[in-house]
Amino acid sequence: MAPRTHLRTVAALAVLLLVASVAGCSSSPGELTLSDARIEVPANPKVAAAYLTIRNDTGSDEVLESVTSPDAAVTIHRSAQDDAGRSMMTEQAEVKISNGETLSFEPGELHLMLNSLERKLEVGDHVELTFQFKNAGEVVADADVIEAGTALDGVKENDHEH
Repeated sequence: MAPRTHLRTVAALAVLLLVASVAGCSSSPGELTLSDARIEVPANPKVAAAYLTIRNDTGSDEVLESVTSPDAAVTIHRSAQDDAGRSMMTEQAEVKISNGETLSFEPGELHLMLNSLERKLEVGDHVELTFQFKNAGEVVADADVIEAGTALDGVKENDHEH
């Protein structure tokens, strides 16, 4: 192979490699972050509520489809007041989390109900919660069991990112 032809071949290969590497690059999506998962010690040992914060920085909308736990049957609820001022809870089949949104699960609002608890919860215990998202799939978080009446107090860092 003549030096000139060899140089053209090397240049062509370099251009192909450059194009291939640029084509394979894409900005990596952000993260779905679960933080501050907590459960107050329940007054009724068979039922508890869990709270947390979910931040969606994935670059697209997300849907929380379900939550499971080895310790209880878990349902997603939203508390509200009807027109007569009565408090009521409505089970949510799923919860949409828009891109860039921070969704808070808090007392008196959106929360997780843990029914038929398999064990008595005490301060310092942890409860595993598995969140099923439409796009992100399964994300596991450990909820800290805290003193009753303190769910809205300063929250401890307990982040899970995916």
